[in-house]
Amino acid sequence: METQHFNRVFSERRVKKYFDQHHQNQTLAIEHYLLNMELSECFYSILSIYEVCLRNKIDRELSRHCYQHFQTSAWYDIFCSEQSYRRLGRKIQKAMRVLREEGKVVNSDNLIPELPLGFWTTLFNDNYERTLWQPLRRVFSNVPRRQRQRRSIKNELNRIRKFRNRIFHYEPISWHSNVLETYHRQILAAIKKMDVEVFYLAHEVENF
Repeated sequence: METQHFNRVFSERRVKKYFDQHHQNQTLAIEHYLLNMELSECFYSILSIYEVCLRNKIDRELSRHCYQHFQTSAWYDIFCSEQSYRRLGRKIQKAMRVLREEGKVVNSDNLIPELPLGFWTTLFNDNYERTLWQPLRRVFSNVPRRQRQRRSIKNELNRIRKFRNRIFHYEPISWHSNVLETYHRQILAAIKKMDVEVFYLAHEVENF
């Protein structure tokens, strides 16, 4: 494929990084672009397992916590009504509007997958330490209690989130294979911290 046509189809801005990396060598740039897609695909299964496991464990712990303190397991309603959660509440209300527009019932089963990964990782931010960390620390139940530090978990979740976004936004995921190996270990380690059985399942289906 000619460079001009390749740039037109895949966006010159998107592929420029590959041409710059390989000093405008067309063959190497296109090969690297295609390789990036193949490598990204290798992460789809474990990232999907990681994301579903994370949001469902958070949902369970928040539901339990809210039932104990507010006599309702609908934590998302609490977030929408409490001033201290107003930023989270706006994201939840946006997701609720989408569900209504699609004619879907607004309930936990439909709302949870509608909320993006960034919503779930935000729950571990500094400003929610006093209100949410107590229930959320149980999400990573396989980490020894003394090692379960909110800040380190927050940083780990954000590293994985940024890597995940590069993959699902079709961006270059790395220029060095050892970096990809590190991400691979971190994603699997995060799954293991949440659920050992799911960790073994991820090992069975992943193809990195």
